[in-house]
Formats: sequence, C-alpha cells, structure tokens
Amino acid sequence: SFKEDELKKLKNGNFCSICSSNFNNNDLVINTKCNHNYHWNCDNNNSGIKNWISKFSHKCPICRCEYCI
Repeated sequence: SFKEDELKKLKNGNFCSICSSNFNNNDLVINTKCNHNYHWNCDNNNSGIKNWISKFSHKCPICRCEYCI
C-alpha cells in the first residue's frame, strides 16, 4: 500500500526517467524504493534501470538513494 502522496507521485511519473518515453501497457516498469519509475529495459535494450544497475551504480539515477531496488 502507498501513502496518498506516494501514490500521487507514482501516477504522475508515467514516463521513464532514463529514456523519457511514456510507459505503455506492455512495458516492464520498475518503481524504486525512492518512488522513481524506470523501464527495466528501454526500447534499445542498452539502457533502462537494469543496465544502470549492472554497469554503473546500485544507486538511483535521480536521487542517488542507496540500493533503490
């Protein structure tokens, strides 16, 4: 369950912060502990939160929250 303000952030975050594309119904969307939304794999499969975590950092790309997933 989400607190009201967290739910509002989740609903307003209808785009991937990595590739800036809107989410589609068939996309695998990851909502982090810090309440940021990302594609698991973006369209070109060379980006997305999976790539970020495996190649760059375990921290959130936006707020740098530790172990965001």
